[in-house]
Amino acid sequence: MRHLLILGLVVSSLAIADSKSRRLVASAPSERHLATPDRRILLGVASDSVVTNSTDPALSAWIDLSPNMSLQSYALIGSVDPFTFSLGANLKFTVIGTTSKGFHVAPGVGFGTYSALLSTPFFFRFNALAGFHFLLVDRVMVNVDSGATLMVNDGNFNFKLAGNSQVLGVSLLFQL
Repeated sequence: MRHLLILGLVVSSLAIADSKSRRLVASAPSERHLATPDRRILLGVASDSVVTNSTDPALSAWIDLSPNMSLQSYALIGSVDPFTFSLGANLKFTVIGTTSKGFHVAPGVGFGTYSALLSTPFFFRFNALAGFHFLLVDRVMVNVDSGATLMVNDGNFNFKLAGNSQVLGVSLLFQL
């Protein structure tokens, strides 16, 4: 009998604790903001021809995922006739400093189409890069990248070890 009483007390205390935690979760605000003091979002332009397969600057977004990890994405529409596009991203791990100022390493991918004689072949990129980033002025960041890239253009493979563009993959980003 005593065991049943103890078991009943344990079950009822767990049920009370569970209902309190549900109330706490239910009372939390349902609205989520992407940009918080811990998570900056920056938008700008990037000259990353390795990811985009183009010398044209791409639109770029930088999102801080944690104190030492950021995601930089790229989007570019090169032309509409013939239609060419590029999409890509680098997952940057800051090894020295912070996501506001430091040295980073990153894996990345890029894919899209490019203009060729009478066709728009598909391309794909895998890259491993290193670079640095810093605040130029308050809320304006500069990023520079260089590294190794495995390039696949319409089924043909190539390898490159160089800057991510003629100007070393420079990005200019503005914090929202």
